[in-house]
Amino acid sequence: MKSFLVVSFCLAFVAGVPIEIYEDDGGNEYYIVPISRVRRDTNWDIRGPGLTGVVKQDGTLLNGDNYHLDGSAYAAKDLKDLKGLHKPELLGGDLKLTHDNGLSAVLGADHVRGGPTDLKAGLNYDIYHDKQVDIDLDANYRQQFGGPFGPGKPEAGVFLTGTAIW
Repeated sequence: MKSFLVVSFCLAFVAGVPIEIYEDDGGNEYYIVPISRVRRDTNWDIRGPGLTGVVKQDGTLLNGDNYHLDGSAYAAKDLKDLKGLHKPELLGGDLKLTHDNGLSAVLGADHVRGGPTDLKAGLNYDIYHDKQVDIDLDANYRQQFGGPFGPGKPEAGVFLTGTAIW
């Protein structure tokens, strides 16, 4: 199942990246991928009665003609625990590749300090979309590694979702 997800993510990336071949004067061929960098945003927040501090960095990493790759990373810390002030309690992040043809892929991970790590991957295809109707096909996979009980059982699913507004 892991191989299927990795291959699916790679195929989605390759299908979404326009590649051109350039040949120099010496006869060497190069693949050219048009990209541009976009500004990223950092958000700071203190949440809830437990005083949890959250720092999140997100933004567009690559922006091509018909695709974009977004990424985010975050860390959360209980601010009342002053013993390990410089060690975050929760770390995570994800990458999301979106193509103009309606296909998107996401790959992410969350880790609790001294606890488990959750890995997740998913594909989404926007089958039909207009002002009143949305039809999507989703496939996702999630598994927990580590923690007190060892690796968890993998969870996977494929869903066909439709929404209509009348």
